[in-house]
Amino acid sequence: MKDYEDDFKPFIDGDFDAFLRETSTLGEFAGNEALVAIARKFQVEIQIHQAGQAVWTVSDAISNPERQIHLAYHDWEHYSSIRKIGDKVNTTDLVEIAPVDHAQNPRPELPVLLCPCPSKSVPFGEVHVDKHIFKEHLKDDECVNVNLVKDIAEKKIGLVEMYIKDYYISRIDMRVVTTELTGRCLVENQSLKINSFSLTVKHLVDSSGKTIKKGGIVTKDTRFAFRSASALFYLFIQISEEMWHYDSYGYKQYQRAIDGFLESLLLKWLAEKCAHEVHIVFYARHLYPIDMLENSHANHILDNFPDKWKKYVHKLNNKFVYIDHYRTLTDAGESLRPDNQAKVSEIVAKCRGVVINWIADSQIYFQDGTEAPRMIHDGPKFRLSSAPQANFVEVINMSLHIFERHQKIAFSIELVK
Repeated sequence: MKDYEDDFKPFIDGDFDAFLRETSTLGEFAGNEALVAIARKFQVEIQIHQAGQAVWTVSDAISNPERQIHLAYHDWEHYSSIRKIGDKVNTTDLVEIAPVDHAQNPRPELPVLLCPCPSKSVPFGEVHVDKHIFKEHLKDDECVNVNLVKDIAEKKIGLVEMYIKDYYISRIDMRVVTTELTGRCLVENQSLKINSFSLTVKHLVDSSGKTIKKGGIVTKDTRFAFRSASALFYLFIQISEEMWHYDSYGYKQYQRAIDGFLESLLLKWLAEKCAHEVHIVFYARHLYPIDMLENSHANHILDNFPDKWKKYVHKLNNKFVYIDHYRTLTDAGESLRPDNQAKVSEIVAKCRGVVINWIADSQIYFQDGTEAPRMIHDGPKFRLSSAPQANFVEVINMSLHIFERHQKIAFSIELVK
């Protein structure tokens, strides 16, 4: 009305500026002039219904509105929002709900939520918000602005990352979840209950790979990534000669691996309130230079090793023979659950100790769980292999088949301890 003062001022009794200030006050009642302004501002057609009378139509003469708002005028003082079957409503439209303070200023600390326009059973002008979104982000007395989303393509979700905890979810269950969510609007950290599953929306990404902070809509093209918050992890840590090399900042590589990557990973799980169970397995390939063995003749190389070692000795090339070793972090081989800061620190400290004391430590085992004493008099001297020379291919195979053939190997290592 302020922008089109010449059109509205002749119909206002008294001072026009004072009328605008009063009408702009939150909670103030408005009349026909406001309906005309709404029709022009939002390019809608407003149809007013009264019992026993013809329908009054309010529209902007200079536009061609594609939407209709239906109001019932009753008791000669009150408008009520109603819905007429067959009116011009696009049910695929979205609305944005933007929380504001009592002065109508945006609240940037709160997300802008998306909701589909209501179905035919909901009166036009009302927006039904998902109860989980309402509980998490809105209050009963929350002031909001509701705006129509004109370009739905900008609100489509490309990828949804979801967490599930304490449940096993099959591929069929995943399909049920994705089908149920198609056409629904999601926002980060939203809690969902679908069938018997409790899920949490952790991250939303658009088709270009950018994080969606203000919510979006799931389409048939949206991809889903299901993450478990209570999984069983086997972490394999390789002990190689590079562990004692320095990086450009003066840190040894084992410090970057243990105090850097491993600690950061466990702390991230802790921050995400995960309840993972973890098995940590160390592995290494010990190289024995053939020319340094007491008996280096090709037919007598095994004579340099204790009898219980001989079946584990393999030839790498003409210069080295090797033995592969494995060990778990805990003596009994039980799983670890890093569910508090103290346990994270304890796990990191134990891992650091294993690496530092690897050569001197006697608690090292062969692949089948047989103990391999590390005292000097128990066998010839060795050096650790480089990372490419080590037994990482076998370990990759173990990790890919951890619940099949190699599960027995892992358990045998643990049970010996």
